[in-house]
Formats: sequence, structure tokens, C-alpha cells
Amino acid sequence: MRWLGLRQRYDRVFDPDGLGGTATAEPSAEDALITRGTLLVEVELVPTGRPVNLVRYSVLDPWPASLSLVQEPDGTLRLLMRLGPRQLSVALRTELATRSDTVIVSFGWDGPGRTGMMSAYVPDTGCLWQTQVPGPFPLMLRDIRRMVLDDAACRCADLVTYFAMAEGLCPAGPMPSLDPQARIETPNGATRLRDLRAGDHVFDSDYTLREICWAGSVTLPAAGRFAPLRMRAPYHGLAEDLILAPDQRLLLAGTEIEYLFGQERVSAAVRHLSDRHSVEPAILRAPFVSYRQILLDQPAEIIANGAAVLSFDAQPLFSDPRLVRHSVLSGLNRENWPVVTRFGVPVLRDYEALTLEEARYG
Repeated sequence: MRWLGLRQRYDRVFDPDGLGGTATAEPSAEDALITRGTLLVEVELVPTGRPVNLVRYSVLDPWPASLSLVQEPDGTLRLLMRLGPRQLSVALRTELATRSDTVIVSFGWDGPGRTGMMSAYVPDTGCLWQTQVPGPFPLMLRDIRRMVLDDAACRCADLVTYFAMAEGLCPAGPMPSLDPQARIETPNGATRLRDLRAGDHVFDSDYTLREICWAGSVTLPAAGRFAPLRMRAPYHGLAEDLILAPDQRLLLAGTEIEYLFGQERVSAAVRHLSDRHSVEPAILRAPFVSYRQILLDQPAEIIANGAAVLSFDAQPLFSDPRLVRHSVLSGLNRENWPVVTRFGVPVLRDYEALTLEEARYG
């Protein structure tokens, strides 16, 4: 998979040869057909009393073509496509009619397979909905360039944080969220996360050995809920700074935890701990970022650069095995699925995490 374009509210980047890649000897043709691809959209959905065009692309040359992603009042997300006289409409039913949520919507198409998948994932709750897209229309490279760069051809609602376009299929649902360069505590000493494989063992925060069931990476837009953060040493037990995604959860313990929340241990998304002290935005060197994670034989934390962070949370996927097929765990054999998949550590809400940061660091 290679990302071709990223459109944010005030910034757009597009490269027909792939962002961050090396240029080819011959530039890609405008009419090159992207037979397998992905549209990834992050949107701040709010209840609405009328249909809202989240993304609307429409052109007449060299022939009529359009693609629209629409939010309907009942929470349905609808994909509309047109190519010449052919039209396609697919509805994804969700439970988002009455809630305000950050939602990551993806549409992946496989032209040769004459099939596609549309999904909506809510990082804050772990809710994931999917539906098949029969016979989707492949896009041309020209269409992707116009969607990313041409305001007249493609309009986005203010609710859209960004959208990105890829050649190849991007997984849906929860994603890896740690820097592959992070050092993980193992029986063989601190080991780069990028070097760990299924079957290896790591220590949790109690120095109990845990076996890795799966290890994997993904490259994602460095925007919205994937924009990398930097946890600064020596806060949270770090021996050196750690780069991670905003939704990566950190294990928290100590006297303040027991006093404030009546629990020995809790967890919090790193973005809720972002302050002037311990967490700050990472310096972006490219429009896309690679993350890696490991799934353990049972949910537990791992030690990354000295901080206790939770391993990959696959609960949103294992709640319905059909969801695994289009996720980062698609290659994991059923017999290797963990028996227990739910973390038993309470998760702090945003204001609770801020209260804790104030109590610890002032």
C-alpha cells in the first residue's frame, strides 16, 4: 500500500508516485487506473436534522464521475458513486444519530475482485461497523489528484478533519500506535519493537512473561487521531522520549490514582495527558507516519522506553469475528486468537486525566 494524497483543512499534498517514496523514472499517467485503493476520512460527527455531504467529488470531463460520502439524520453513512451512466449507492447503518463522535470512515475498493468494504470506527468507544460494497468503481489517478487538490471538483464539510487516498487496501478498525523504534523490555533485554515477532516474549509491568501472538505495522496519515505525540522523559517513568499515537493508552499507578479514583491502576489515552510538561506534539517530518504494536496472549501492558503502555487492544475486532478479516489482524490464524481479549483496567475520561496531570505536575 502507498499513500498518494492527504487533504487537510489548510494543507494538501499529492504525489502520483507515492508520498515519501522515491520518484520513478517515468511519471505515472493521469489515466492510470487505481484498481485497488482506499479513501480514509476522519470526521467529527454531530447529530443532524438533514443529510450532510461530508466529501463530495464531481467532474464532467473526460466523462461524468462522482463520489460522495453523506451523513444522514438517522446515523447512516451513505456512499454514492457514479461513472458515466453507472451509479452505485451503499448504506452503512450505525448508531451515531444522537452522539457527537470522532469517526474514522474508510472505503476500500478491489476492482478485480468486484468487491469493496465500507467501515466506520469510533476510537473513543471501540464501536466498529462494516458493510460490503458490491461492484465498486475503481478511480483513476486523475480522480485522486482532483479530490486532493481541486476545491472546485471536491468539497469537504467543516466536520472533516482530513481525508487521505491510497493505492492498496488499508485495514479498518483499531490500529497500531507505537513508534517501531521503541525499546520493549524482554528476557533478552530492551529490544526494538520493530524486531519483535509472534512467539517472542515480553515483560509486563509486574515482570510477568507474556507471549506475543501477533506483531504488525501500518503507515497512516500523520493527522487527526493519528498525528504523533511525544512523551517526554523522565515523566511517566520514561528513560527516553517515546513517540506514539494519540489514542495509545498508558497504564497509570501510584498514590494519586488510589486517592483520586479508588483504583490501584487505571489507563488513559495519551492525548488526554497532553500538557506543557509530559506530552507534546511530535515534530512531523513527513505527511505519513508508521506505527507498530503487538498482541499478547492475554491483555497486558508492555514496558516501552520505561513507560507502561497497553498492548494492542483487539476487543473491538474479536467482538465480531467477521470484522477481523479487514483489520490489521487479517493474517492471524483463528487458533492463535487470545482466549481473553478485554482489558480489566478502568479507562479515565478526558477531564479525569487532566485532573490527574494537575495533581502530579501542577
